[in-house]
Amino acid sequence: MKAAIYVRKSNDDSDRSDDNRSTTRQIERARAYAEAKHWQVSDDHIFVDDGISGAEFKERAGLIKLMAHLKEFDVIVMSEISRLGRDMVRNAVVIDDITAAGVRIFYYLTDREEVADTPEQRLMVTLNSFAAEMERAKCAERTRDALSRKAEKGYSTGGRCYGYNAVRIDGSHTDWAINEGEATVVRQIYKMYADGHGHAVIAKTLNGDPRYRELNDQYFDGQTPPPPASRRSSGHWPSSSIRAMLHRKRYAGVLEYGQTKKVCSGGSAKKRARGTKVLTIERPDLRIIEPHLWRRVQDRLAAARANYIRENGGDLGGCPTSGQPAKYLLSGLGECAVCGGNMAVVGGQRHRHYYYGCFRHQNRGLTACINNHREKLSVMDEAVVGAIQQSVLTPEAVDLIVEEAARLVEAKQKETPTYYKKLERELRDIQIELTRFMTLIATGKAPERVLVEIHAREDRIKELENELTAYQTRTVTELDQRRLRKVLRERAGRFNDLMHSDVPKARQALNKLLDGRIVFTPMVSNGRKSYKFAGRTKVGTLLYMHGTEERT
Repeated sequence: MKAAIYVRKSNDDSDRSDDNRSTTRQIERARAYAEAKHWQVSDDHIFVDDGISGAEFKERAGLIKLMAHLKEFDVIVMSEISRLGRDMVRNAVVIDDITAAGVRIFYYLTDREEVADTPEQRLMVTLNSFAAEMERAKCAERTRDALSRKAEKGYSTGGRCYGYNAVRIDGSHTDWAINEGEATVVRQIYKMYADGHGHAVIAKTLNGDPRYRELNDQYFDGQTPPPPASRRSSGHWPSSSIRAMLHRKRYAGVLEYGQTKKVCSGGSAKKRARGTKVLTIERPDLRIIEPHLWRRVQDRLAAARANYIRENGGDLGGCPTSGQPAKYLLSGLGECAVCGGNMAVVGGQRHRHYYYGCFRHQNRGLTACINNHREKLSVMDEAVVGAIQQSVLTPEAVDLIVEEAARLVEAKQKETPTYYKKLERELRDIQIELTRFMTLIATGKAPERVLVEIHAREDRIKELENELTAYQTRTVTELDQRRLRKVLRERAGRFNDLMHSDVPKARQALNKLLDGRIVFTPMVSNGRKSYKFAGRTKVGTLLYMHGTEERT
């Protein structure tokens, strides 16, 4: 049989077993276990997630790759269930997906196969994963307590900070030390901002944009220092990093701890405001920015903030926050063909018109993206809407949609008997699990987390009941198709009015219609700069040439 190996190690102290503290050791033990079973292990089938929390499922490259290659092997070997994750709900889902693909799971520490065929076995999967999740929660509490004690003494609590190095002191703790090379860059950034230059100009200067060569010579001696390590930097200084550095109190010799906490939600770890008093520690020895320069910069930041509030009616955000509608039709829906960055609105308060342009070029300069072309909002909005109307929302497209919908419904109806029985079987199994949970509670042996599992199963039962009802459909008749065709044509006719009357609703309509983002490619035609844009909709290809008479 062909075997795959999956290993995971987090950087915190949750992996208390020596067997799990090294991915190399896990691989060696798993390979030896597979060889003892006479299973073949290919190097291509060793999947590793190093430094990944057991609560993280979305940003886990090794596990995602493993799930994509399930058809290539027969068994998966890992040390124990906690390597898969420390989230009992998501562990159960992943194990179900693996076993449904016909792949078996073995743990080399206990020489045991994970089987989840019966309700009792699935309950044991949940309880074992519950124990792993509880251990992660306890570890998090221990870690927070230890970090709080370090923070009270002004020591490093982990992470990176541009301008400093983390230095191990006598093997007992880690402290911060100024990195003079980076500290010089920080001081020049502060001086440049205090002299009146904005975040984007500073970023472009640091990135070596030739248009800002004189500023680079003046403030950075013609050098282009590497940016802070970040997944979002793409090797360039973003203006957001400049802004964050100008607000960082550590550069003034003040350490803060407790502003945020890590919360595991939706299969991913996220930072949220802690909601408690922030611990502040004075560390004059770590001061990079002198008090007079710090005050100049903070005064300018405060003045810019006050001015922004006045000009935007009290709206603090540079762009709408979650839950607030975007102001512009194509914001976030376009992509620069040159660098892959977002097409966003540029211009504004100081300009007579708003434009769409490459956001990366706008904020990082020519070295980040050479696409400096901008197009008026009104012109580009009209071009995209017109292309959709002429290429997609045609009577022929409407007929195609109706025919495809009828085909899908008929296909579903053909598989209904089998699928209907599958839904009934799942509903019956979950109801049995629910009964067992209730029995466990009655004995007084159930942990608090079981209540969460009960609610999850109750929700799933409702979903299954609704899906079973939905599958009791009737045959799609020619009359149904004519009615659907009429409705779609009426809505297609109102598309132009919708695009110009209500931007939030128009954006919702575009999001549903588009299959991915629209790619904008700068071009020159007849001596005029323009954009060629291309993309896909749910009903076909969208191609359009703007600025010329050519149409594709």
